[in-house]
Amino acid sequence: MRLFLDTNVVIDYAVATRPDHAAAHDAMRFCLQRGDTLVLATSQVTDCYYILHKYLGQQETRSWLGKLLQLCELVPTSPNAYVTALASPLPDFEDAVQVETAREARCDYILTRNQRDYATSPLPFIDPAGLLALMRERAQAPSAERSEN
Repeated sequence: MRLFLDTNVVIDYAVATRPDHAAAHDAMRFCLQRGDTLVLATSQVTDCYYILHKYLGQQETRSWLGKLLQLCELVPTSPNAYVTALASPLPDFEDAVQVETAREARCDYILTRNQRDYATSPLPFIDPAGLLALMRERAQAPSAERSEN
């Protein structure tokens, strides 16, 4: 499975004091153990740095992002993604750009805590807790049903 990481999930994963840290941490760890591909847009890296350095400081942020980038597939945001996002029904332009980037990267889901803003997304989205529940449900399904997925 290919999962596009929304910035809010990355921040939750990195900062242990955030309320949604445990769900983000568990979901990402589970995905990595399964061998799923975590996808991050190049345009998100500077946003993540800007936000994280306020929590972690400059050196820890650089170190943490370096490790994250080794775990993720980094994809560029194409010029076409910006053009297409302008016509998107999503109310937030940045989210629309992320959806188009994720579509171009052939992601199966957008992993986000901000589900309200993705309500009209043409690409399925799920929050970390929902992803864990879905994976547990699939793991418990009879083997014939699992082979269909």
